[in-house]
Amino acid sequence: MISVIVAGLGIVIYSGALFLVFKLLRRKCIRIARIVVVVLPLVTAFVGYKIWHSGSAYGDREYDESGQYYFQRYATIGPSAFQMGMPGGGSDSIDGFIRLYDSKGNLLNEYFTVYLLGIQPTWLDNSLWLMGTSDEITWPLRTQSTKTREQASSSNGGKRPNLDSGFPPRRGWPYTVARKMSSWSPISESDLWDIINRGWEEMSLPQRRLWEIIKIDPVKWQEDTYGALGGGFWVVGIYGTTVIWFNDIEYGFNRSRWTNPGTIDEYWCNQDELQWTIQHVLDQWRDGITSGGRCGPPEPIN
Repeated sequence: MISVIVAGLGIVIYSGALFLVFKLLRRKCIRIARIVVVVLPLVTAFVGYKIWHSGSAYGDREYDESGQYYFQRYATIGPSAFQMGMPGGGSDSIDGFIRLYDSKGNLLNEYFTVYLLGIQPTWLDNSLWLMGTSDEITWPLRTQSTKTREQASSSNGGKRPNLDSGFPPRRGWPYTVARKMSSWSPISESDLWDIINRGWEEMSLPQRRLWEIIKIDPVKWQEDTYGALGGGFWVVGIYGTTVIWFNDIEYGFNRSRWTNPGTIDEYWCNQDELQWTIQHVLDQWRDGITSGGRCGPPEPIN
């Protein structure tokens, strides 16, 4: 549609201009004719650029969870318009812009791509990530968006985060296992999802990318040392021969080796938050060494 408009506009302008130049030449207004010949291409190029740059809206607006920002795709003419397609290949090869606006319609950022559908904008906590761009473009938002309870629930698989309370308070050292276990009960899956969702919101972009690769739906695995107390521990991620699991006795995430599926080989009692544990994995993959300390179980005093 844009190409038809631009082509039609060019034909109309140039036809009128040629007619005007012919009239001027017949009247011997050579100087004016020269000015028209020079100015006409500039005016045509400017008008054509404005039409090309504006494009035509493609798809619907997609708002962030706060409703403060939205992005919109705009189709326009690009290299793909001049490529021969296969019969029946459809119109997926669309070039155009992705534009970020605030809720008042003010343009904040834009990006041109030769394959509009190959870029997937993804809302993060306080930025818009253009997933699929070669340089991993991320546009920061001016204010951090705030999730409502319903939005947070829908964005996390229908499991509502507990926004009224934070993590359980850190327990001081030393304390006895007997005192601790007297009021202890195993964590439910819904409460675990609250903690996972809270950790996801605190993750950096690289941490989230890794988490999306290694995460699994929580499932209980057995552990011989203390696992029987609560019917096992919740495993939330697997990479290689290592599992990421939540120690609900100590209220923290840990990394342990496994040999047989369904069994955790090592007991650790770190009180790490999820984003910290994922960062330890990133450090291990990047540097080849294990980062972050590990706390062992209580030892008897002789």
